[in-house]
Amino acid sequence: MQRTFERQYFYFLDREGVLYHDNTALTDSRFLNFFFKRLRPNTTGLFEEEYPFISPCGREMNFLKPEDTPIVFQRLEDGKLFYAPGLSVPFIPEDLRFSRQGILYHPAPVGQWGRIAARIVQQWMEDLTEWGPWYALRWQHRWVVIQPREADERFQFIPPRPQSVCAACGPQNPANLGMHFLWDRQLQAVRSWFTPDERLQGHPGWVHGGYIALLHDEVMGKLLSFRYGPAATVTLQIHFYRPLKIGVQYEIQAQQLRREGKTFFLQSVIRAANAPDPTLSTAEGQFQLLRTPGEEKPQG
Repeated sequence: MQRTFERQYFYFLDREGVLYHDNTALTDSRFLNFFFKRLRPNTTGLFEEEYPFISPCGREMNFLKPEDTPIVFQRLEDGKLFYAPGLSVPFIPEDLRFSRQGILYHPAPVGQWGRIAARIVQQWMEDLTEWGPWYALRWQHRWVVIQPREADERFQFIPPRPQSVCAACGPQNPANLGMHFLWDRQLQAVRSWFTPDERLQGHPGWVHGGYIALLHDEVMGKLLSFRYGPAATVTLQIHFYRPLKIGVQYEIQAQQLRREGKTFFLQSVIRAANAPDPTLSTAEGQFQLLRTPGEEKPQG
């Protein structure tokens, strides 16, 4: 049922969060706070397709057409994302998502997702990088993987356990390497992308061989813990073909070879992320499941 209003006004919100009325950008803080505080989906029965959001004001109605999302985050300050001069939401970097076009979004109070304005992304440029098929952001001395906003049928993110103190991926270990992982359904493999820094250096400019062993062991162990449960390393044989360099992103990939009861045999490979060949290092590992074997965990 359509409603009637004494006056109707029509607004446009661009992708940077600038609100326009009659081609004039609105900058008054009190009005912007008022407008966005009352913003909601348009269920009036009027102009719903062209103006999907409204901001009621008594018997007046403000209709909004967004270029992208009805909420655009324009400023990051004190751990808050602001979408109007006095309106914000807590910034949770793990909740960032990217679109197929590479645009970043964060959960918003209206429209589910709010676009991250270019001015914020520009501030992150030195700390934002490609991470395999996805992206990662360095935030407060740790790496956060940014997942796709649209469902990704090929990849499943394997988040670190919040209470883990693992040397490779444990959030509760301040010295952890910040590794994250994806389950690749197509390859039936666990994959990770990692950029070693000076903490992992052996020979100047090269990654220490012990850390290379850790990378292999961790990605194979992650495959087992993801699909079956925790397992202990029994043997690990490493092959070094070329040095891994500090500051270069690498892909580490593990696949299961076979299973004999509680014993699993896996292989892993390390390649430069931007040049899949040649192989820089490989490993074969034997692992023992730490619980009674049964059906695979319902993953992937």
